[in-house]
Amino acid sequence: MPLILTACGSFTKHQQHKVAQDFLFLPSSTVMQDIDAKLLQAKSDNKKLLLVLGAQWCHDSKGLAEKFSDNAMQQVLAEHYQTLFIDVGYYENGFDVVSRFGMPIYYGTPTVMIIDANSSQLLNTDSMQQWLSADSIESNHYLDYFQSEAIKSIALDSEAKQQSELLSSYAQQIAEFSLHQAKRLKDAYNILGPALKQNVMHKMKFTEENNKLWAQTRKLRYNIQSDIITLEKQARDAAKQNKTITLNFPSYEKFSWEE
Repeated sequence: MPLILTACGSFTKHQQHKVAQDFLFLPSSTVMQDIDAKLLQAKSDNKKLLLVLGAQWCHDSKGLAEKFSDNAMQQVLAEHYQTLFIDVGYYENGFDVVSRFGMPIYYGTPTVMIIDANSSQLLNTDSMQQWLSADSIESNHYLDYFQSEAIKSIALDSEAKQQSELLSSYAQQIAEFSLHQAKRLKDAYNILGPALKQNVMHKMKFTEENNKLWAQTRKLRYNIQSDIITLEKQARDAAKQNKTITLNFPSYEKFSWEE
């Protein structure tokens, strides 16, 4: 079987290590209730809510789960977070979760979301993309990242999120762009998800067209997050200077059904 690039890089067989039960991606029919309970507990404990969207077939999701299961990492998580692993299946689940916290779509697996329990504000949009390659990230970085994010305050980002008429206008443009790209990506997931399921469960090979679509989807998924961060910086810089500019929206390769 050829190497297929997925949201998590690959779904090749992962070396087996002991993983804590809480860090398995298991189907649940009560995801929103599970989030509500974790959010309530996080508020009570003065902790952050940590949501991880992934899948057991995903190489990087399993790599993250293994590193989370390390004793030192478990101590950090227990001290600072209420953590919930959420199974996205084969790209058919999880969209309501990210939408609840202001994201138009998840861009891959694992998606790591750190949320302020009091405001339900997503805190790590500028740095979450790195976790799509979670298995290749060193354990020390895990510890440094989640320790520093645990003490991150919304106030630190207040200047960047100041509400002005100009900034609101830019934000609306970026939101429209994000939603459009999210729709394109979800259309791709709708095609690739069933093919992925057949590949993982029944060893059915991908077609040449699906291999091409995987490559296009991966490129879009990685680029769009970086591009949105760049657009938001352009908007903040312009708003600080009270300047009206034309945001530099990127263009991406068309999918076959968009030709």
